[in-house]
Amino acid sequence: MHIDQEEVNARLAVQRQEYISKKTNSDLLLLDLSRGTYYTWMRTTAADTSQCSFTFVFFCCLAAESGQTFFSGVCQHYISSALSRHLANLYRQYNDYGSVARDRAKGNLNRLNFPEFLEEIAYKEANNEEFMKSNLLFIADYERECMNHALMRLQAEMAHDKQRVLKVNALKVYIDTVDLYEQVYAARTYQIECGDSRE
Repeated sequence: MHIDQEEVNARLAVQRQEYISKKTNSDLLLLDLSRGTYYTWMRTTAADTSQCSFTFVFFCCLAAESGQTFFSGVCQHYISSALSRHLANLYRQYNDYGSVARDRAKGNLNRLNFPEFLEEIAYKEANNEEFMKSNLLFIADYERECMNHALMRLQAEMAHDKQRVLKVNALKVYIDTVDLYEQVYAARTYQIECGDSRE
């Protein structure tokens, strides 16, 4: 999956060279992505390559009783996978929110490079990245709602599990930790990009 990300970064670098002579209203380069939408990218490559996907599996291994799986049955596995994907997508939104300038400087893909972010009439009128970044936060809020719904359904599915309370509490600690880490990361990166490097 990291290969897909690197291919897109390379394609973005080529586009940057091709359009370097053209002066646009924004330093943000529009990604010429012929294979899919922002939604598809988020549900596949972006979420698959986030640390959240790996740490969720690791958490489940650590939190499970010896010789057991943390989740049991197709419904729990399915819903927990959905929960993990929504958390990974939430993680990615915050990551990109905080790293627009860094990604631009390094020539890396930022989700704001996707064409859908430039389709908004309000962006065309306002012509600023802050509006685009507010859309990232909107999507993050949506992913949080989906994640919370999945957690609620998962709790219901685990109703007959003797370790339900312990497992759900452990899962909530994991989710809160990932969420807090990403919000701190985004705020810190944004602070540095704004020129404030205080600790």
